[in-house]
Amino acid sequence: MERIKLKGTDIETSRLCMGTMTFGGQTDEKISQWMVDHCIDSEINFFDTANNYTEGQSEVFLGKALKGKRKEVIVATKVSFSNRL
Repeated sequence: MERIKLKGTDIETSRLCMGTMTFGGQTDEKISQWMVDHCIDSEINFFDTANNYTEGQSEVFLGKALKGKRKEVIVATKVSFSNRL
């Protein structure tokens, strides 16, 4: 997997990013874990999530899948506030 260095840092990231919007929705925890493992095995180290993806389950599943691997990857996340506040 081709990697690029983020300008002004020592951080190297894969050119591809794995989006986790389906984790906890169309994708259960077991398949989510398999997908993360497959990405890491394929040298993809960049994951995207958000607190509003599947009502937070995406972040939970991604966190569990990355247990013990967190220093190997980059996680981009976003925050969204609900109208329910």
